[in-house]
Amino acid sequence: MSLEFFKNADAALHAIDPEKLKKALIEHSFWIHLNANDTFYYASADATQVELHDLPKLIEMYDMFGDDGVLAFQAHLRNEQPLKQLITNGYKKAKAYIKDWKPFEIAAKEAIEQKYNKE
Repeated sequence: MSLEFFKNADAALHAIDPEKLKKALIEHSFWIHLNANDTFYYASADATQVELHDLPKLIEMYDMFGDDGVLAFQAHLRNEQPLKQLITNGYKKAKAYIKDWKPFEIAAKEAIEQKYNKE
């Protein structure tokens, strides 16, 4: 592929209305994968899978904190800390914001266990 292809693709991506993109992701995804290469471990090819039910929280974190919010979201979802050089003040604020949020899978499991433990 030519360099021109990538320039055109980048321009096309930046021309997409962010609200339409968010809506399309939520309506047409089962999950997405976030690039986590060299984020939690050195010299690693890695990704974080985000389930559809958790996508609105990811979007909220990005809207509020930008890339630091995405990193905090991934760290919270994985229950891991990123490499120390990626821990910025913005990351710390985002991590504090998300600390009490539970991914859908965990929240649903806890709700089911709670319901059946009462009976």
